[in-house]
Amino acid sequence: MKKILHLWMVLAAAISCSSPATREKTDAADAALLFEKARIGLENRYEFIDTFDVSTGLAVVRQNDVYGFADSSGQLVVPMRYTYASSFTDELALVTDSSDQFSFIDKSGRVAIELKDYDNAFPFVSGYAAVRKGDKYGLIDKAGKEIMPCQFEAAPQQIVPGTYILVQQGKTFIGDLAGKPTLAISGFGELYYDEQNKQYAMYTDSGWVLTGPDGALRKRLDCDGLIGQGGLYFVNRTGIAGTEAAVLNAQGEPVVPYGKYDNVNPVIVDGLVCVAIRTGETPQADGSSIVNQKVGFVDATGKEAIPLKFKDFVVDFSEGLCAVGDSATGKLGYIDTKGNWVIPPAYTRGQGFLHGFAKVWTDEQTSFYIDRTGKRVQ
Repeated sequence: MKKILHLWMVLAAAISCSSPATREKTDAADAALLFEKARIGLENRYEFIDTFDVSTGLAVVRQNDVYGFADSSGQLVVPMRYTYASSFTDELALVTDSSDQFSFIDKSGRVAIELKDYDNAFPFVSGYAAVRKGDKYGLIDKAGKEIMPCQFEAAPQQIVPGTYILVQQGKTFIGDLAGKPTLAISGFGELYYDEQNKQYAMYTDSGWVLTGPDGALRKRLDCDGLIGQGGLYFVNRTGIAGTEAAVLNAQGEPVVPYGKYDNVNPVIVDGLVCVAIRTGETPQADGSSIVNQKVGFVDATGKEAIPLKFKDFVVDFSEGLCAVGDSATGKLGYIDTKGNWVIPPAYTRGQGFLHGFAKVWTDEQTSFYIDRTGKRVQ
C-alpha cells in the first residue's frame, strides 16, 4: 500500500510540474486512445461508426443508411434520424434530414443553425462553414450569420485562418473573411502556401512557380504537377520513360532528382518520405500484373534514412510506425523511424495507426486490431 501511495504521489508531482499546454496535450491524447478503443469495441454493433470527437465524446453511427450519434458506451445520444451526418467540428455537426434540409446540431441534438436559406453546406473549419445559395458560395459563422457573401463560384478554401482562395467571375484570388482581395496574387489554377517560408507554389499560365507573399516571382519550376506538404514540393513531369517524380526543397531545388526512384509517396511524416524502385512484375490470372518494388525512406534532404529493403508497400508513417512488407517472407509488419521491426511481419494487410491502434489482416476474412506493441485488442 505504501508503494502504491508513493507512486501516486510521484505521478501527482510530475503532473503538477508539467505546463498546462503539456497536460492538455497529454489529456487529449489519452482521451483519443480510450475513445478509439471504445470505437473498436462497437464496430460490430453498427454498419459504420466514425472516430470519436474528443470535445463532445460522440461519434457518427449508421444503421440501415440512417445516421445518429453515439457515446463511448454505444448508447445513442442523438437518435438515428438523418440521411447524412458529419463528425463534430468546432462542436457542431452538419446533418441532413429526410426532406434534404441541412442544419447544424450541437451535442444534444438541438438544431444550433438552421440552413433553410442554403442549398448546401460544409463542416466548420476554424470557426466558419462554407455554404451554397443557388450556384454561389460564401461563409457563415457559428451564430449562422453570413460573414462572407454567397457570391463566389467555388467553396472558399482556407489557406490559413482568415485567408481564403476565392473564385469570382472566373478569376481566382486570395481574400479575407469578407471576400475582399488581400494580396496582389490572382489568376492561378492551384495554390499551396508554405507558412514556414512565407511563400506560395502556384500553377499559372506559364506553369508552376514559387512566389513571395506579395506575388513576386522567386523561381519557375520544372514540373507538370505539384503537391506542397511539410515544407517540401512533390513534383512530377512526363518524360521519355513515362511519368517521373522528384522532391524539391523550399528553394525549389531537387533533394530527390527526377529518375532516382520509380515511386515517391507525396507525403512527409516524422521527417520521412517513402520511395521505391521497381524490381519487376508478377502476372495475375486475370491478365493484369502486380508491380514489385523495393521500398525505403529518405529524409527532407533526400538522404536515405531507411534503406530500400522492404517489399512492395509504398505508404507513410503514422504515430511513429509504418506498415512495410518483409522482403524474405512477403508478410507485413511495422517498423519505427530507424527502420527497426517493432511489430514482426505476420500479416497479409495492415492499416496505419490511429490513436494507438491499427487494423490488420491474417487472410482475406480474418482481421482484428493491434496496439503499438503488436498485442491483439479485438
